[in-house]
Amino acid sequence: MFTRYAAMIAAVILVAGGNTRAADGTIVWYDPTCHFFVLQLTEGFGLYEWKQGPELALGAIVTGDIGAGPEIEAALQGTTDRLTLVHWGDAKSSDALVRHAPGWCKSRKRK
Repeated sequence: MFTRYAAMIAAVILVAGGNTRAADGTIVWYDPTCHFFVLQLTEGFGLYEWKQGPELALGAIVTGDIGAGPEIEAALQGTTDRLTLVHWGDAKSSDALVRHAPGWCKSRKRK
């Protein structure tokens, strides 16, 4: 009896946790030379790598399970085209994430 109850609670937590990750993020930095970009999230920013799907652009809104990872399936808002992304990390500042983008990103800012 206890085991079934514990399993039911765990299932509810997993389902609730999965729903809380689905969100939108706006692209605030994108380097097409290396396919890395920064999304402005509800709380802070995230560094992502674009692997597959339609080309990205500044100001585009990415929607999906963007808080998960490392590999993510998402979409550009208003389209049904799927994106394959890699979530590399989060920070409170977009500048910190841009500084930690790979060195081969030509538009990477250094401060």
